[in-house]
This record gives sequence, structure tokens and C-alpha cells, in this order.
Amino acid sequence: MFGKRLSKVSHLPRYREVANVLIKHGFGFVFDRFTLIKLNYRQIKTQQQVNLRSPYVARHLREAFEELGPAFVKLGQLLSVRPDLLTEPYVEEFEKLQDAVPPFPYEQVLELCREEGLIIDELFASFEPEPIAAASMGQVHEAYLKTGEHVVVKVQRPNIEEQVKTDLEIMMELAKLLEKRTRWGRLYKVSEIVAELSEAI
Repeated sequence: MFGKRLSKVSHLPRYREVANVLIKHGFGFVFDRFTLIKLNYRQIKTQQQVNLRSPYVARHLREAFEELGPAFVKLGQLLSVRPDLLTEPYVEEFEKLQDAVPPFPYEQVLELCREEGLIIDELFASFEPEPIAAASMGQVHEAYLKTGEHVVVKVQRPNIEEQVKTDLEIMMELAKLLEKRTRWGRLYKVSEIVAELSEAI
């Protein structure tokens, strides 16, 4: 059950998703510590024994960010250039987010176009299904217009705008809670980091 500190009811489903992913990767104790979600005793005890300085734990946090989507990937990218905030294992893992963002399937590209009333076969003479680049917010495909002109097409990730907006609001709530509850949060002004992330996106 989530605590009373969560201000927006509309965010509860996403909070649950974030909590479930972090719990799966061994970070459930964070939610328990700040009374955001209650875990069973055995799960809390097991996860509290994690060595947070371990490269293994850093890898799991990077994988969790990848699973949680674009806003968290962007956060990891931002933190990868902040060795003043994180130890070396985390910086090294988050650096991988600069290059290793997996693309979303071509079927989703087609579906996104259809939702906008666009038919790829009608717009292009050819359209390369495999993207030439993928980033946290979208990916790029090569294509040829029917005139023969070579173009690149940027496709935004599905449901990106609403999800990113929700995730940024959740991050800001958690950042303010960290500043209120921890010396580390106040020292490094984590809400300002989230604000910087919002501007970057």
C-alpha cells in the first residue's frame, strides 16, 4: 500500500510500475525506507543486505532505468556525467545508456503512423524497418520519397509525452522527499537535478 505522501491519485498506477521494477532489481528497500510502499519483511530484509557500492548493484539500477523508459534513461545519462554524485561503478553503468538504448519494434512504428492517419507505403517509395539510431525519446529511420529523395524520419516513442510528464512529476516528488529526509538529498539538491532533467527533455 502506498503512503499518503503521494499527492496525485492519477500517478498511483505509474508509482506501482516504478516500485515493481525497482523491487525486481533489488531496490525495494528504498520505497520501504521512505514509507512509499510496504513490502513483506523477508523481501525488505533481503534487499537491505545489498552492497550499494557493488558494480553488480550498479548494473541492476541501470537495467531498471532502461526498463522504466525514456525519462529514467535520460536521468541515467545525466547522472553519468556527475562523478561528484555517484561512485565509479554507477558512472560506468550509466555511461552505457548514452549508446545502448534499444529500439522499439517496426510494428509499433507502423501503428504510430496509422494513428496519425499516415500510411508508410503511400508516403515513401521505401522505408528501412531497422532504425539507424535509437535514443531515449525516439529513433531514426532511413527512407526514400517517391521523388527519389533520400530522407531520414524521426519517430517518437509510443505514448512518450504523457509518460515522461508523469515520470518527471514523480521524480520531483521523490527528490523533494529525499531533500526533506536525507542529508545527501539536501547536500546535492536533488530537486535541482530533476529540474535540469526536465529542461533537457
